[in-house]
Amino acid sequence: VREVPLVWHGREVGLLLVGPSAAGARVLEAVTPYVADAAHAVLLAADLRRCRERVDAIRAEERRRLYLDLHGGLGDALGGMAAAIEAARAGLRTTPAAADRLLLDLRQAMDAVSAEIRELIYDLR
Repeated sequence: VREVPLVWHGREVGLLLVGPSAAGARVLEAVTPYVADAAHAVLLAADLRRCRERVDAIRAEERRRLYLDLHGGLGDALGGMAAAIEAARAGLRTTPAAADRLLLDLRQAMDAVSAEIRELIYDLR
């Protein structure tokens, strides 16, 4: 068995094992660059597959993070705001000062949620 290095643009990409055959050295020399091209293509395909798997994993993690941010953070904040609006509406006639405080707090909470939404949108870019 003869070992022939497969070299693609100066970079070894594999090893061709050649058994006893009638093919002479010239035939082997002529075929080796094409086999090196094929070996290089196999290596590139494997690299591409690994890159795609990493990208898919990163995308899945980002989707999970976005889900948690939207569901946990913003969902809870909006639910709390809805409750504050109802409390302010209920107290508007009987305790207008308390209702006004609730509305001021609600405004601050809305500003915080708006900032969080802007940050999420920025992260999406």
